[in-house]
Amino acid sequence: MWSVSTDPLDFDEAIAWHRARAPLSKQAWDALTEAAQKKAFTVANVTQLDLVTQVWDAVDSALKQGLPFEDFKRSVGDGLERAWQGTVANPAARLEVIFRTNLQIAYGAGRYARATEPDVLAERPFWLFDAILDARTSEICEECDGTVRPADDAWWREHQPPLHHQCRSSFTTLTAEQAHELGGVSVAPKAKASSGFGLASPAHDWAPKEQGYPPELWAQFEAKHR
Repeated sequence: MWSVSTDPLDFDEAIAWHRARAPLSKQAWDALTEAAQKKAFTVANVTQLDLVTQVWDAVDSALKQGLPFEDFKRSVGDGLERAWQGTVANPAARLEVIFRTNLQIAYGAGRYARATEPDVLAERPFWLFDAILDARTSEICEECDGTVRPADDAWWREHQPPLHHQCRSSFTTLTAEQAHELGGVSVAPKAKASSGFGLASPAHDWAPKEQGYPPELWAQFEAKHR
């Protein structure tokens, strides 16, 4: 079965999507609307913008070079633990969540960008939600696993993997014949993604407007996207 996923070492769409995200302090990120937050990058419990930028750089290197979690941890682990200053109960686990979640978000955006290309949509107009089923699978993804819906169906707008922190689910594009072989269009599961997850759209679909944003926040966006 054909899939839109590719070798992460050469996943250009994922890298481009990540690089379009502006590093912001958590305070600045909280001031954004949910749509705007998709265009930004932050780290919880970290106020220093320079450290957030270091984490952004480390994620970028992992995407571009296929670096493992251990390299990410060596690069930013000490700095994050100092910034957290005991406010995080399990720093090692938090580091892994940051690493894996941000990579999965970028991979998901890359798959979405490729799957929504006009030629691909014309040939493969259905999508299949594909979860990894094991002891670690969340109830959300277990309920959604195997769902087949048209690519333009409203359900996908809020169920685009990842659906939560450390989500391992993805989606596969299908021809009409393949969708029929799998039983046709499924009933849409009612399970909802965690807050801030599941929103389907590539980075370029949103453009900020200066009105309504604090001058210092707008300056950070302009500096990043100039």
